[in-house]
Amino acid sequence: MPGSGPDAPPLSPLGREIDAYLTGLTSSGQFQGAVLVAQNGEVVIARGYGNADDNTPNTVQTRFRLASITKQFTAAAILALQQDGKLTVDDAICAYLEPCPDAWKPLTIRHLLTHTSGLVDYTAFASFEPTEMNPTTPQELVERFRGFPLSFAPGTLYHYCNSNYVLLGLIIERVSGVEYAGYLEQRFFAPLGMDSTGYDTNRGVIIDGAQGYTVPGRKSGFLDASTLYASGGLYSTVGDLFRWDQALSTEEALARPQLDQMFTPALRGYGFGWKIDMINGRRRISHPGNMTGVATFFARYPDDRATIIVLANMEYANAEGIANYIASRLFAPPLTPTPR
Repeated sequence: MPGSGPDAPPLSPLGREIDAYLTGLTSSGQFQGAVLVAQNGEVVIARGYGNADDNTPNTVQTRFRLASITKQFTAAAILALQQDGKLTVDDAICAYLEPCPDAWKPLTIRHLLTHTSGLVDYTAFASFEPTEMNPTTPQELVERFRGFPLSFAPGTLYHYCNSNYVLLGLIIERVSGVEYAGYLEQRFFAPLGMDSTGYDTNRGVIIDGAQGYTVPGRKSGFLDASTLYASGGLYSTVGDLFRWDQALSTEEALARPQLDQMFTPALRGYGFGWKIDMINGRRRISHPGNMTGVATFFARYPDDRATIIVLANMEYANAEGIANYIASRLFAPPLTPTPR
């Protein structure tokens, strides 16, 4: 991978500029992690910065917890099941969830995908942070919010809510007959060669994975990823995510009708596991991820064939801000010669 090791070819001027920017942020304690930038299908830079753990540097092979970047894989799994004729996104969720509260009967899978369900977000409860280090099950997560009424009529408002994607994980398991992690592995990760991507349950550490920090030198508390499940429990590398990005640019992962649904914005520009918006006149498909010890951002500019992936094992890193600055350099107008 260009820019990723001692035998890699020298960086382009743009790659050197991005590397100098990231090196500066790392030196000033504002970043540690790994970054990959690609344009026209070619990697501009892919490098690690700062430490994955004590005396262990981050590299492009380092596995990072993804936090909410997980949601795009959960959404893709639902679309794969739809592509295979096992469900449709307009099915009632109660067809797949038992027991199903009366309040949930109007809800469809689409409402969950687009955060328009009206469910309350269990991760916003005061009880979440004090218990986030304790292993749990998806069913136990559902019990935390099952008894609450909907906050609004389904489909009328957008409210980002991790509870939605927990239910989607259970629907994937019910329809496929396979555990959430196993379905993603057999449907996407193994066929695409994403060998460093998986579901981080409660092992405590990821093999070849980054330790979470609040700021460099100060390790964060531990979050057991089973408390996030299908809303935030995956880990990956910048290289594997670029492989995923390439698959989404073709029909390798999903057929075109499913991709079109995934990238069609609903309320507040949210599609299925991705946010779709216009930034400085360019269409951007992106998603952030934030949790204890982690800050991530994955941005795709499909019309420009550009990708920016920022994975930080540092809670207070401004991953989206870093990605936006890199985008400003990626799309900077070329310098014109000064007339003589």
